[in-house]
Amino acid sequence: MLLDNLPRNQLDALEIVLSSSDMQILKALFNAQSSIHKYLTCDELNAYISDKDEKEVTKTWIYQCLNSLENRGFIHVDILANPRKYMASAETVSVGLDKALRKRMREIDYELETLEQSITELKSLDSTLVTSRFKNILTGRSEIKEYTIIVTSDDFRKAITTQLLANTKKGDVLHIIDRPALLRDSIGQSGIAEKMIVEFVNKGGILKTLLLVKDIQSELEMLLNFLGNIRDSFLEGLASNRMEIKILNHRANTYRFLSLNNEKMILILTDSICPDKAILFDREDNSILFDDALKNFNELFEKGKNISEMMMKMDQEPSLP
Repeated sequence: MLLDNLPRNQLDALEIVLSSSDMQILKALFNAQSSIHKYLTCDELNAYISDKDEKEVTKTWIYQCLNSLENRGFIHVDILANPRKYMASAETVSVGLDKALRKRMREIDYELETLEQSITELKSLDSTLVTSRFKNILTGRSEIKEYTIIVTSDDFRKAITTQLLANTKKGDVLHIIDRPALLRDSIGQSGIAEKMIVEFVNKGGILKTLLLVKDIQSELEMLLNFLGNIRDSFLEGLASNRMEIKILNHRANTYRFLSLNNEKMILILTDSICPDKAILFDREDNSILFDDALKNFNELFEKGKNISEMMMKMDQEPSLP
C-alpha cells in the first residue's frame, strides 16, 4: 500500500504533525514495502531511497527519522531481528495520529488551565489600567519605566505619608478616587495617613475626593466613625472650600488612585476593598497613563454628587459617637 492511498484526512494530519524529514522516510518505507512486501532494515531502506531518489542520504539521518517515527507510534519495529527491521501500515499511522491527538489535547488542557489562571489574575486588576497598558503596547509606547511596587496595606499607607504628603505646600492639589474603605484597616481608628490628609487641607491644600459607594448611608457612617479621633480637624476641612467630597456608583469603570498635582500617583492595581497592591510612579515615567487617569477622574467628578453637607449633618446625629 502506498502512503498516498491513505484517506485524505490522514494525509493532511500527517503533514501537520510530522516534520518534512519524518514524512519523507515514512513515505519511502510505505512505498518500498509495496514493492518488496516485507519489513525493511535501515540498509534496505537506504538503498531504496538512493535508487528511487537518485541521491545519497546518510544512515544516521535515516536512523534518526526512524527512531522519531517509532517513538511516536507511526511505524512498527521488529526488535528481535538483527539488524532491526521496520514496517509502516495504515494501522500504525492511525496509532501515531491518535497518540499525536491525545498529546495535543493534553497540551491544550494545560494551555487552557494557564489561560484561566491568567484571566483570573487579570480580573483582579483594574480594567482601565489593563486597557491603558494594552493601548501602550498597540501604539508602541513604553510602559511605566520607573515605579515602586506596593504589596501590603501598610506599604500603601506609608507611601501616602512619605511620597505624596511629606513635602506639600499651600495650593497643592490632591486627587483621591476609591471606596470609602480606602484607608480603613484593622486599627479601627484613623492614623497618620488620614491626619496628614486633613492637615494638608487645613494648611491650604486642595482635596478633591470621589468615593465609589454602594450603600451611601452605611458606608459614610462607617467612614465618619473611622475618622472620629480627628473629627474636629476633618469637619474644619470639610467646611472649607478646599475639601470637596463627591460620590459615584461603586460600579463606575474607572481607575482607583491618589495623585498629587500633576506629578506623582499611587495607582491601585487590585479590586480588593482595602488596597494592598499598587504602584507609585511619576508623571514623567508614564504621562499617557497618568493623564488618562486624571482625565477619567475629572469627567466622573463632574457627574458626582457633592456630599459635604450630608456628612456634616450625619456627624451631628446622636447615633454617632
